[in-house]
Amino acid sequence: MNFENTKQNAIEDLDKTVKLLQSIKNYADKKMTNEEYEKTIFSRISPVYPFTNEMMKQYNEYLDLKDKKVLTVTSSADQAITAMFKEAKKIDTFDCNKLSYYHMFYKLSAIKFLCYESFIKLYSIDKDMDIETIKNIYQHIRRGLIKEDVKVFWDQFFKHHAHLYKYLFMDGICTPSLYDVDFLEKEEYYITKERVHLDVSFNLIGVYKLFKLDEKYDFINLSNIMNYDLNKINYAYLVKKLIDNNLEENGVILANYDWKNAEKTLEFLALDQAKCNPKILRLEKKYKKQPDDDSVILCSK
Repeated sequence: MNFENTKQNAIEDLDKTVKLLQSIKNYADKKMTNEEYEKTIFSRISPVYPFTNEMMKQYNEYLDLKDKKVLTVTSSADQAITAMFKEAKKIDTFDCNKLSYYHMFYKLSAIKFLCYESFIKLYSIDKDMDIETIKNIYQHIRRGLIKEDVKVFWDQFFKHHAHLYKYLFMDGICTPSLYDVDFLEKEEYYITKERVHLDVSFNLIGVYKLFKLDEKYDFINLSNIMNYDLNKINYAYLVKKLIDNNLEENGVILANYDWKNAEKTLEFLALDQAKCNPKILRLEKKYKKQPDDDSVILCSK
């Protein structure tokens, strides 16, 4: 079910992306209502997260991914990149947002071909960012864009639409933190740079079709998708199906990430009812001034 794309698809996707970004700019300039904006941003092509807002560095301490097979949501690409940092053997990703596909290979190539300072500058997403500097940095990134459709997408974007760059990203949600992501520390960045590669697959599917993948994994990362699903029981039974069909005997599924203690959440109760063997891993907030620690729900056979 691995995603296949053509140059023509890339041109069509770029056209849709530009229309999306122009709509977001119009909203920022108060030329669009909130209702119109909400209809725009969550679609088959939506803005991407520049970085995760999960405390991955902490929960990855409990996971041995070396030489393991990993399936993860694409999203910001940080989960896949961290799996590379942890020396996973095989990495497959999935997302229903097609822009995450183009961004993942852009970000992977950025790490591969940029120094630490240039990478941080690339993601300094603010109103005063120097677009000409970003365009110059991209000339280094494009050396690693071995997929022709991805290269066409970004070449045309930076040639004709670079002024919309900052609107590619979800604004104000994911501020990168050295506490959260391994490769954002300078020393770990250069380790990741040696380990990062482009041999990662993308599946343009939603979470409810994952069980159709003809593969078993040692670790499946569903991030916080469950928080957005109103039918927690249906989602829990999906997790159970993934455990039965797609998880290796000693594998683990990260069934949900929560920004509070998950012990009494609807998500935990549903996973327990579906017999997913849920366990809670508490993550200590070392810097966020919030009353509860984050937590992840891990499930297994």
